[in-house]
Amino acid sequence: MPQSPQPYMTPQQAARAIMRRAVNRPAGVVLLYAAVAQALGAVFSGVAMLMWLVAQSGDPARARQYVMLKLNDAYSAVMQYMGVISLASFGVAALILFLLRRRMIARRGFWVGDHGEARRMRAAWALDFLILTVSAQAVFVLLQALFSAAGVDLVSPSMEALSESAITWEMWLYIGLVGPVIEELVFRGVLMQSLAPYGRNFAIVTSALMFALYHGDLVQGLFAFVMGLVLGFVAMEYSLVWSIALHVFNNAILGGVLSEYAASFGDAGNNAYALALVVIGVIGGIAVFARHGHEMRAYRDANRSPRGTYWGWTAPWFLTYVILSGLLVAVSFAGAVLG
Repeated sequence: MPQSPQPYMTPQQAARAIMRRAVNRPAGVVLLYAAVAQALGAVFSGVAMLMWLVAQSGDPARARQYVMLKLNDAYSAVMQYMGVISLASFGVAALILFLLRRRMIARRGFWVGDHGEARRMRAAWALDFLILTVSAQAVFVLLQALFSAAGVDLVSPSMEALSESAITWEMWLYIGLVGPVIEELVFRGVLMQSLAPYGRNFAIVTSALMFALYHGDLVQGLFAFVMGLVLGFVAMEYSLVWSIALHVFNNAILGGVLSEYAASFGDAGNNAYALALVVIGVIGGIAVFARHGHEMRAYRDANRSPRGTYWGWTAPWFLTYVILSGLLVAVSFAGAVLG
């Protein structure tokens, strides 16, 4: 039986179709991971709150009436279990991701780079990347200060939620170590490495964009995009292991140990720490760009993607991820501002 003729495609249309297919699959995997993690987190949190309400009411039949009176208390009580909930929900999502991409993830080159391609990290470069991480924090602090001066309280719902729940060692384990490892595995590992054959710039920017949207709010998302560019370059050129180390440094040291130590001195400590981040980040960032700006421009020019590569962003799963995440960001930010 004769086959029906395939519709004719121009070379430009064929190239766009190739890019959509190239982006669609890894974007779908990231969307699945995020959806599973968020859904499990919501389910585990809901079950924990219900168990607390039932225990407090002393009667399952009364729990429904009790819930409206003690909902805030239940939320506060569940915060102490958010570390376990986060470890469980994101751990299960990461396990599913591993099963879907086990051949890719199990490769040694996935973590340390293929032989002859990954650069050797030098101490001077490591210091520069640490400084750029502080610079990203400085941008975050300056944005908040500028909006505050304009009369807009640029709040970050996700940061506030983390601060409320960061009261147990399980949550610190998730924030400082497990979270960074899983996020690097997803965004700089599975996603970025899948897109790297279509242009390093394209892969880094796409992973940074999806990483920013993943955080679910405007403030944290802006910081995550800048940080995603730095982490993407480090993972692309030096290996995933180094981007994990840098991510852990940001979360565990800058956002954890040093931040908590500063907070122990009250507002004065917080203000002093914010000022130190700005001074070190701005001066250090200027110094890094002054020394290596020409190398950065050369890297950007050498790794430009072919024309039409960004048509990959019209892939169905990528658009679904962007739209759903964008809606969450809008709702979260609007609720924080209006509330």
